Amino acid sequence: MAAGSGVAVTGLGTVAATGAGGEALAAALAAGEPALSEVDRGAGYHRPGGARLACLAGAVPLTPWLAAAEARRMSPPSKLAVAAARMALAQAGGGEGDCGENGAGATAVVLATTFGPSSFTERMLKQLFLDSPESVSPFLF
Repeated sequence: MAAGSGVAVTGLGTVAATGAGGEALAAALAAGEPALSEVDRGAGYHRPGGARLACLAGAVPLTPWLAAAEARRMSPPSKLAVAAARMALAQAGGGEGDCGENGAGATAVVLATTFGPSSFTERMLKQLFLDSPESVSPFLF
């Protein structure tokens, strides 16, 4: 690492529709099988000519890298990012002294968007418009 650069990438974590971890991704790529799923267009938010297929990683098991108790309050994108970061730490050789139990320790992953995860915003707006402002769950903020 060059002096003063501050960042060195020494590990890689992947979470995709094909599975979690580099081995799952490599096997899927070698097999040449697409991991596409039909997009749920039932909510009516999609344009008529919009995407109909996507590579969705929602059903990928993350338990080796993320405990259910931790994941319970995380948004779906946060779960994927934290699991991928912990995979990268493990691949980089981060031991328990460096990263703590499960690679967590003093390492953090920060995700941010203007309005938060779109699924939370959608749920909040439905509660706001269909019920009342007082009915909106504070958790969604």
